[in-house]
Amino acid sequence: MYINKTLLDLATLYATLTLQETMKILDQLVETKEELEDVLDMLRADSTDIEERLDEIMRVEEQLEYIDKNIYTLENAILCHETKIFEKRNVLGKTAVICLN
Repeated sequence: MYINKTLLDLATLYATLTLQETMKILDQLVETKEELEDVLDMLRADSTDIEERLDEIMRVEEQLEYIDKNIYTLENAILCHETKIFEKRNVLGKTAVICLN
């Protein structure tokens, strides 16, 4: 099993992706994480020799660590986008909070 060790960068994500694109990638990663957790459960439940499966279990666990870090980064990028949704503007001589969405 190939382990994708790529870590996403918050500044790059925020600068290059829209909120919707970021949410779509987050959804895909969460789905992948759930699938890998299912695979991990099956590997652990298998009644054959654990030593034969230990390497695969360790690889899946390592991949899950990278996925968790990237999910955290994507969630932070979403928070950055959401803070830009509201903006204070001067309207008719008064300060108003306007939703930019």
